[in-house]
Amino acid sequence: MAAALAIAALALFFLPSVLDFFSGGPGGTGSGNESAAPSGPVASVVPSATARPVPTPQVYIVKSGDTMSKIATKFNVTIDELIAANADTIKDPDKISIGDQVIIPVPDSEQEPGSCESAPPS
Repeated sequence: MAAALAIAALALFFLPSVLDFFSGGPGGTGSGNESAAPSGPVASVVPSATARPVPTPQVYIVKSGDTMSKIATKFNVTIDELIAANADTIKDPDKISIGDQVIIPVPDSEQEPGSCESAPPS
């Protein structure tokens, strides 16, 4: 019985290297499609920074009691920016109707990513 136990232990000890031989692992025969390891230095890939998306204008649907001025205040844009953004679709800013679509421009306070304004030294 001790001999059978010793044989089983040896078989388990050598089993991984036997399986590598048949599967084409290190030193194995395998299918013959293995490629050799690169002999020179391997170039590393440096990830590039992901570009931040540029804010896009929203579309607001006019509700009862809305005026261009109220809409501008609600979205923190100037009335001039709001009128300019809608020059093609709203001919008279004083005459908007319920259900009209108003383009809300991106406020000037939202700068392009990466840009930074600083106050001049005092």
